[in-house]
Amino acid sequence: MQNMNFLDKLKKIKKHSPYLTPAGAGIAIICFFLPWVKVSCATITVEASGARIGGIFWLVFSIAILIFISYFYFRARRDMAILKLIGLYGSVLSLFIILYKFI
Repeated sequence: MQNMNFLDKLKKIKKHSPYLTPAGAGIAIICFFLPWVKVSCATITVEASGARIGGIFWLVFSIAILIFISYFYFRARRDMAILKLIGLYGSVLSLFIILYKFI
């Protein structure tokens, strides 16, 4: 009986899993403008976001927008294989850009 509950839960998760891609891209777009770093020295406090740091981080922002828009385009065409490739390569490229910049 417990095995059936587990399988039902997996089916529910799989039913909603296609929405993880646009949700993740949307969160990345929003977080780009949120403060990443807060530095204070005496009375001066500076907060930096991806938009304020700029430079190569705008590429990460562009990739998030590309993934978000391509989700709706390829979902309408029912071509999820290309969407998976765009999401995978975009995520890996964004991760490498962030690691490169901070290391």
